[in-house]
Amino acid sequence: SPGGGGDDGLLIQANGTSTIIASVTSSTFSNNEGDHFQWATDGGASTGHLTFSGNTLTNNPGANSELFGGGITISPAGASDLTFLVSGNNIQGNNQGGSIDVTVVSSTAASLVQGTVSNNIVGTAGTALSGSAQAVGISAELNGNGTLTVAIQNNQVYEWGGAYGIEIFSRTGTGAGGTLNATVTGNTVQNPSNIVGVNSAIAIRLGTSAGTDQGR
Repeated sequence: SPGGGGDDGLLIQANGTSTIIASVTSSTFSNNEGDHFQWATDGGASTGHLTFSGNTLTNNPGANSELFGGGITISPAGASDLTFLVSGNNIQGNNQGGSIDVTVVSSTAASLVQGTVSNNIVGTAGTALSGSAQAVGISAELNGNGTLTVAIQNNQVYEWGGAYGIEIFSRTGTGAGGTLNATVTGNTVQNPSNIVGVNSAIAIRLGTSAGTDQGR
């Protein structure tokens, strides 16, 4: 609850060599101080299958300074494998971190994360900062040496306050580097709230570790 030392609305953590199959559907999340939903791991070799669909997620950060997050975060680490679907959700009032953030953290070469982000509504056209007050609408980011394959399709992204509506980012690999495969199709990305400075509907940034990363 706001001001009560709360954090995520729902946290699923796949640790060690565990296998988790989770489906979160037709649920309502509101005014959580951290993420509305987060999938995380402890850096082990877990296996996950996640469906997060048909949910309604709302925050009102302007009315409460304790609401720092308010999005969907998928952040596997280490040698974890994950297959995910984030589809048909409505996200309003994200503050920081992005409304939908897929970030593969410190992955090893053995890590395989693959999934789809589709048919989501982020923000409302005409309502300033409703997509995100300070961050992006949808982000897919690979940090490390694993493989992230993601399809971002048929989403609607409005009124984001960060630099990008949709961001694809690959960095910090060593040796052969990580591989990010991203397909971005059929999305509507318009009405940015931040029109000062750098602002792009879709941004793709690759190879930020001295040329060792791969992306296609």
